[in-house]
Amino acid sequence: MANDKITMREKENPPRIKEEYSLLKITVTCDNPDVIIAPAAQKPATLKLAKPLVEKIEGPFDEDGHLVDELEVGKTYIYKATKFKKSTFTPIKHIWFAEQLDDGEIIDLEYCKGENPYLDDNGNVCYKYTVEECKKIRIYAYVWKPIKSVSIENSVLFEDDYIKAIKENKIVYTCNCGWIDKTHAFTDTKRTEHYIGVKNLWSQILSEIGIKSNSPNEKGFKVIYRQDATIMQNVPIVNRPFRLGSTKSYFVKKGLSYSEKEQVALAIFKEVSIEFEEFQSFGAVIGKGDSSFEPADLISNLISFYRTVKPELTKEIILTLSLELTPEQSIKIYRKYPGTFSDEKYKNRIFKPKYFLNDFCNNKPVFPKELSTIQVIEKGVLFRDWNTLFDIHGGIPPITGNKL
Repeated sequence: MANDKITMREKENPPRIKEEYSLLKITVTCDNPDVIIAPAAQKPATLKLAKPLVEKIEGPFDEDGHLVDELEVGKTYIYKATKFKKSTFTPIKHIWFAEQLDDGEIIDLEYCKGENPYLDDNGNVCYKYTVEECKKIRIYAYVWKPIKSVSIENSVLFEDDYIKAIKENKIVYTCNCGWIDKTHAFTDTKRTEHYIGVKNLWSQILSEIGIKSNSPNEKGFKVIYRQDATIMQNVPIVNRPFRLGSTKSYFVKKGLSYSEKEQVALAIFKEVSIEFEEFQSFGAVIGKGDSSFEPADLISNLISFYRTVKPELTKEIILTLSLELTPEQSIKIYRKYPGTFSDEKYKNRIFKPKYFLNDFCNNKPVFPKELSTIQVIEKGVLFRDWNTLFDIHGGIPPITGNKL
């Protein structure tokens, strides 16, 4: 024979077949018709070539290359096949990655040549995997069949509406004010009713524009304040929102000083806020049933009040004073305390922060003094509940019915 060596080369794009070995059949032929091939040599020879079976998978690694234990929904992680059985084949051309969610069916992941999987600088076969919502995930890397010993299982951190709100920067944890709901603290109502919103409450008291009281013993005016929640945005037929909440009417003395008016406004605001939270606790008609007195509620309300009455306290200043954490840090604190916004033990029924011990706030929390400059007063001296008998009828019961 002119050549006594057989050279075999792997195809550039071999078929991806799940098998332990690749069988190669060799048949000896001769172009010269005068050459007689022995009968035994005429039978095809079969070569059994081992595939590069995966022996080790590592991961998951985050975007910074750090190994992680728990996965987050929506984030992408990297898994690496780092050890293969000796073979003449190229591993990346024959490897499969698969997922198993919550002990369910093992499903092959999408193969996109040249993109996913890919080779890293160390020659490891890598796969970028984006986490879906589930409780746990097991990732397999294989050539023949997926086996548990060459797989990695990780739990998936829970995802809920609060985490989504934190990611959207609507809720945040702060070192000095605890949890803050930015939608409560820094958003003004667009509704036009004169009794809705802190601005309208403050305007009524500051300008003394309410109905004049007919009380014979004191001069004052009527202030109405309401907090509510929208149950249905558009009620059929009437085409209007359906809302439930707490409305209170008050008598406020005329001629109070500016600081006294601040005190009255704060006292009214706090009283209605507490009543509304208590109303929410019924849960059958508002919210989720456990949305009352969340740790962010009253503090966020208080911030909203101070921001309105003292406009020099801007959002930026308040968040700086509060020592705002990042969404990532806030999420870690939230996950450390399951039930933060629903469990009874985390409810907050006072206008002082409820703090959660964490790894990010290094110093003892100090509530900003700028959010406690207005003196707290009790109802009864500068203001009281509106009394129809005295404030409308001057203390004389109205006569109704036929006169004798």
